[in-house]
Amino acid sequence: MKKVKIILIFVIFLLIVGINLDCKAATQNWTNFENVILTLVDRGEAKELQYDLKFENVTFDTNETTKYYVFITNNSNSLDVEKTESVLQNSATEVWTSSSEKIVPYNKMNKFIDTNKDAYVWIIEGKSSDGSKYEYKEVLHAKKIKKPELGSLRKRINTSFFYHYGEMSIIITIREPYDNSVERKATIKIGKVTDYDSLLSAKNGNYNKLLNYAKETQALLTKTEKLKSETNIFEEINMEIGNYYYVYTVVDTENNKYRSIEDISLYQYIYYPEDITYYADDYRAFVLPEDEGFSWDEMDLYKPEEPKKPENPTPTTSPTIPEKPTEPENPTIPNFPTYPTFPTIPEGTTESIEPEKPTSPITPTIPPEEPTEPENPTSPTYPTTPEEPKDDTVAKEDLPNTGEKIIINSLIILILVFTIYYGIKIKKMKDIK
Repeated sequence: MKKVKIILIFVIFLLIVGINLDCKAATQNWTNFENVILTLVDRGEAKELQYDLKFENVTFDTNETTKYYVFITNNSNSLDVEKTESVLQNSATEVWTSSSEKIVPYNKMNKFIDTNKDAYVWIIEGKSSDGSKYEYKEVLHAKKIKKPELGSLRKRINTSFFYHYGEMSIIITIREPYDNSVERKATIKIGKVTDYDSLLSAKNGNYNKLLNYAKETQALLTKTEKLKSETNIFEEINMEIGNYYYVYTVVDTENNKYRSIEDISLYQYIYYPEDITYYADDYRAFVLPEDEGFSWDEMDLYKPEEPKKPENPTPTTSPTIPEKPTEPENPTIPNFPTYPTFPTIPEGTTESIEPEKPTSPITPTIPPEEPTEPENPTSPTYPTTPEEPKDDTVAKEDLPNTGEKIIINSLIILILVFTIYYGIKIKKMKDIK
């Protein structure tokens, strides 16, 4: 019986120990990266941009036995890595301990920023209760990194000129992050600037026109060189004092594998005063717009001439509108034919007097209508006034002659009346005779 009790107590002890171990594993406190914020921050310690990747809005475990294995990749599908201490230690982009600064330094970030692909961060956390046996868990899965935009023109690639006893030296420094672990190339173009609009735009702080001008014009020098931390080109170019020169630089993308980085700079070739000749030998130097000795005055040489205005400009005249013809106040009365006149018959005369025949009658312009004999001679009927024509043009021509026609018709009627009267009187005289 005593042995049975001892066995039961031992079994219960094992169960309690196993349960405690399982509970401890189940309640492991892993770091929560659900709300993490990733930012690329320039250190600002050099001419080159140095972006460190920082992690914000997350609480890291400060236990000395906790480790973080950080991976930066261009793949968002999966992280194919064996979760063992040796593999993680050797393949991770960065390994953090409790005392480490939680960043990915710029020298490890440059190649991912420079590639023409998206970049993602993964984190595997390792924990150990005694520092010997570790448990691993993926706590951050393919978090996309927002890459910085290219800097403004004149701030992407630094170029410096030096003139040393007849030999010119050009130093090129890539300011944007780029992968210097592989051999890269850059093409440089140097040419004279003679375009007034490009210079004026640059004077106002906009270098886009100058960039396009440099791409399209014939250069004095075009050269492709392998990139280093600083690339020095020695070349002799025929320069003229006071003139402006552009320097256009573009880094090879290697078939679109890397980002396209191009930049433009403007220089003036001048003589330096003797008191500041430390800038260059032989009193000659290339200066930037912000340097001492640079002048914008020479750009007026390329200013296009304005078109000259004529001394006596021809006034612009509006088209002449023809005036409406006015009707004459006293229209000319046309000539009408002369009718015979009847002589006065003295009393007591029995001879019939014949009216004289008209001589050479004038053909009227408008022939009068042929009168009709009235039925009653004592009350003659006058001709009716013709209707006005519907056509405006005809009406305008006939209206001035209406009064003339009435006069003519009246004369004709009077002549007819007198003719009838004398005819009757002559007949009576014949009858008396």
